[in-house]
Amino acid sequence: MTLNIILDIVISLLIVTGGIIGVCCGFVKFVSGPLRFVGSFALAFSLADVVSVKLVEPWVNAPIANQIEQFILNKTAADPNAELPTLVKFAAGLVDIDLDGKTVSEIITELTAPLVHIICIVVTFVILYFLAKLVLWFVFWLLDLFFNTTLLVVPNKVIGTIFGLFFAAIIVWLLVIIFNFIVNIPAVHENEWAANFTGGPIFRFFTRLSPLGLLLSF
Repeated sequence: MTLNIILDIVISLLIVTGGIIGVCCGFVKFVSGPLRFVGSFALAFSLADVVSVKLVEPWVNAPIANQIEQFILNKTAADPNAELPTLVKFAAGLVDIDLDGKTVSEIITELTAPLVHIICIVVTFVILYFLAKLVLWFVFWLLDLFFNTTLLVVPNKVIGTIFGLFFAAIIVWLLVIIFNFIVNIPAVHENEWAANFTGGPIFRFFTRLSPLGLLLSF
């Protein structure tokens, strides 16, 4: 009985906290974090290949290729017939190259170009991601400033509160589902507190709640 009350109080506090965060931040600031992440990732992902080929690879192709070549040569210098390092095998598998029966020079020739391309794409993606995130941060900062210094401040706060309550409810729903799953594990359910646990009214409401069903009902 005590656990039921405690969990309902915790759930209520989480929901209220979500609403308070929403009203304090406002809609623009509340959604700016997820949108900056998604927008930066999408932009970096879509442009990484083109920017890498046009701008990055021409500048760093030779130095990276030399480093890869020296690494393979150093690892095989003592015995050319020795087993290749795990890192080289992993790199070959990454670019779908079969190393069986190939000499060291053939491995270097076939492996260097695709590896340089992958390294350049990864580096370009990281740079573009942080640049895009910085630009989007500035854009959302301007939007938030505009909303908070005009008559739009009230709807900004109201919609922010709604979003805060909604996201808090989603988080609470996930936590309730996880807790309910743990309680019903046979090894846990053998304990007296778990066997007697029924959940309070708020807890039971969230166990019956289906966010997907709720969205599809509209």
